Amino acid sequence: MPGGRTAPIPGLLSVELPEGVSAGERYRLVVHQYSGAKRRVVGSFQLEVPVAHEPDLLVGESIKLSILRWVFERIPKTDTWHPIFVRYLGQIGERVRGFGGDPDAIEPSPNGDGDPGAERAPAKDRRTLEGKVAQVRYDCFGDFVGFVLAACRAQHEFDSCEHAVERLVVRACDERLRLAVTLDPKEPRRFLGITILCGC
Repeated sequence: MPGGRTAPIPGLLSVELPEGVSAGERYRLVVHQYSGAKRRVVGSFQLEVPVAHEPDLLVGESIKLSILRWVFERIPKTDTWHPIFVRYLGQIGERVRGFGGDPDAIEPSPNGDGDPGAERAPAKDRRTLEGKVAQVRYDCFGDFVGFVLAACRAQHEFDSCEHAVERLVVRACDERLRLAVTLDPKEPRRFLGITILCGC
């Protein structure tokens, strides 16, 4: 990217996986920014793409699309991020469609509940645990696989490979934040949502 700029350059990086990927595989991508004729590296970052089954990905992508559509409504058309968000939302919508969902039915929502077709447990069947993160779990390869929530009387293990969840629970562990985890009534090690409890 050209140097000499003082303002950030908005952009969208898209990764297309090869045909025939299988659930459980992980793909890593390292991105370098070079500058000058000698191709000096001035910045780097790494992306990791875990592969999962389509039904497991649909709910998360639908929630993401709902939230980001709500965010997009508040971005002025003159903002340099506006055209980037248009492309980003289009890609997420195609992911939702590819996973078997209907992106056209998903409405903007600040908490991601704008998908009328999403399968969610009735309110009366939902149970929430409150506590603090006791452990952040990684496998033998150093990949995030879940966390342990310490409630008042017991500890509860939850599975996840999402980077956003990892960032949240690492922060909660470091800052001793109190979390409310909404349980999935069908699978005890999965969860429907995490809320940071303020003022604790």
